[in-house]
Amino acid sequence: MRKKVVRKICKKHVGTKIKLNTRRKKMDKLQYESIYGYCRVSSDEQAKHGTSLAEQKKTITKMSMYLFEREPDGFYVDDGISGALDFYKRPEGKKLQNVLEPNDVVLVAKLDRLIRRLSVLCSVRDAFNETNIHLFAHDILGGAESISTSNSPNVNMFVNMMGTFAEWDRE
Repeated sequence: MRKKVVRKICKKHVGTKIKLNTRRKKMDKLQYESIYGYCRVSSDEQAKHGTSLAEQKKTITKMSMYLFEREPDGFYVDDGISGALDFYKRPEGKKLQNVLEPNDVVLVAKLDRLIRRLSVLCSVRDAFNETNIHLFAHDILGGAESISTSNSPNVNMFVNMMGTFAEWDRE
């Protein structure tokens, strides 16, 4: 019975974590702090074939409005930077890292816009998880669940598979 109640609440408040205190039957919403969008293209050809920076920003803004009912607080854009490069060695990735604080949110239109190597994905996801930074990717579960702080083995497996495909596609 309780699981059904939690599911209904989670669907109603997509993107908001909810804790259920079983002794008091009380719900507490945990608020997210700042919301940032991250966009990347590595070539002009990519920009022409549907992954343009403008399209990524549009997708991220829509996702932010849907999940959090507000626009992102800022965008970090790496134009002409390879996704195989370590996230923290990219100019805007480094800037983003410097402003992130616990409970902040990073939104990406597609996981492969963030990374193109599985090892980079694992290091970013682990670093975000350790500092309680929430990463949402529109192409993973419709962006409805944080992929950096999820405790679900299914989500973690799916994210790893998507990271593997992103690396394979790059090669």
